[in-house]
Amino acid sequence: MGTQGLVTVKDGRKVVMKLVCGHDGMTAPQLAKAIKEKWPLTALQAYELAIECGFGCRDCLTVITETIICYESDDVISEQYRKTFKKPRFNPRCKSGIIDQYVSVNIARKKNILRKKCLINGVVHKIFFEGGVQSLSFDDNVGNKSIGVVQPGTWDFGTLDAPETIVVLTNTININGVDYPTPGNCPLKAGDKIIFKATQVASYLCIKG
Repeated sequence: MGTQGLVTVKDGRKVVMKLVCGHDGMTAPQLAKAIKEKWPLTALQAYELAIECGFGCRDCLTVITETIICYESDDVISEQYRKTFKKPRFNPRCKSGIIDQYVSVNIARKKNILRKKCLINGVVHKIFFEGGVQSLSFDDNVGNKSIGVVQPGTWDFGTLDAPETIVVLTNTININGVDYPTPGNCPLKAGDKIIFKATQVASYLCIKG
């Protein structure tokens, strides 16, 4: 079908990537979901992902970033693609900028907002990312441990101050770009970044030290 489509990827309010196609643009919502799940992506990776989702074809698909224009068509890409890049809803395929199917996807990570609530017997309930990740932290005769639940999404905890080991208890958690299915064991050092990514609710055990 000749439905033009535009998927705009934003980091907060900033446009970081636009994917434009000349037909089958009605698959834009599926592509936007796939981008959200697989981000970060290069322009070429996003291009191939769009093809997998049936978003246009290799003769009509263009992926634009601040520095790259990725396409395979023999047609000359107009300057309008670059000049209108920062306009999230603007279709660079036509002068008017009108688009049949538009979807915006925001890949900005939520701030790590932590609230603590002490429970009985020294157990601490920690709530991160407004409930995106929650844990119960406690000390035993070996050291500090916590059992946590991760909601679908990407959760950036920043840099570790001390070593810890993450043991995945249910489903799969992607930790720093690597999938750890149950019973995955991920040792981390002080100074390592820790980024959780989950596509379904999962749980884990964190062992400090």
